[in-house]
Amino acid sequence: MFFDKYKFISHRGLHSKRLDIPENSIPAFLRSVSKNFAIELDIRMSSDDEIVVFHDESLERMTGVKGNVADFTSAELQEQVLNGTKYKIPVLSEVLRLVDGRVPILIELKNDGLVGKMEKRLVQILKGYNGEYAIQSFNPFVLLWFRINAPHIKRGQLVSGDNGLCLKKIPFNFITKPDFVSYRYSDINYDLYQRYKKANIPIICWTIRTIEDLNRMKVYCKAFIFEEIDKFNK
Repeated sequence: MFFDKYKFISHRGLHSKRLDIPENSIPAFLRSVSKNFAIELDIRMSSDDEIVVFHDESLERMTGVKGNVADFTSAELQEQVLNGTKYKIPVLSEVLRLVDGRVPILIELKNDGLVGKMEKRLVQILKGYNGEYAIQSFNPFVLLWFRINAPHIKRGQLVSGDNGLCLKKIPFNFITKPDFVSYRYSDINYDLYQRYKKANIPIICWTIRTIEDLNRMKVYCKAFIFEEIDKFNK
């Protein structure tokens, strides 16, 4: 895994309110490249089955437009302005072309519905990409799809809240066999660390914003998804 070399992963790219660089935007990703940080980004599928880079189900928080990502075509989505800046919603293929393998990419699939279509499209897009990457999702059925259909792609299980309770009730880690797990940093403790250490499954954590939290998590985590880089140094 690229975590051995790239322990710091910029959350939705290296975005900045001060610099008017929105999350999950082209300048946020290029800024990550310039600082040599790995990139975490979110993907969703448009109504015409294209993969766009966007976190929320709804467009409203980031664009002011009412409606969900899945209700718009990729062309319509690429016209939506992010947080009042000049930057617009990118498609994943554009991000891959610009990053061009210079830093690794951690791709979070936002898929709470039927599994298969989005995952297959992602594999098609990644087929021609030479850089390092991995996928992660809160949905264990996404990981199961990749285990069966694209086992060469490294996969991580995101864990939080109700999703965590579900994973405790059903042995999804045994079923999906993740290459790593990704936890909210405040949910990580010594017992959790020991459990995954015995299973030889590395932990990465999100989202680190202070030097204090970073130092506390260094004991437990293989890598750190972070924001507000000015608060600490590598």
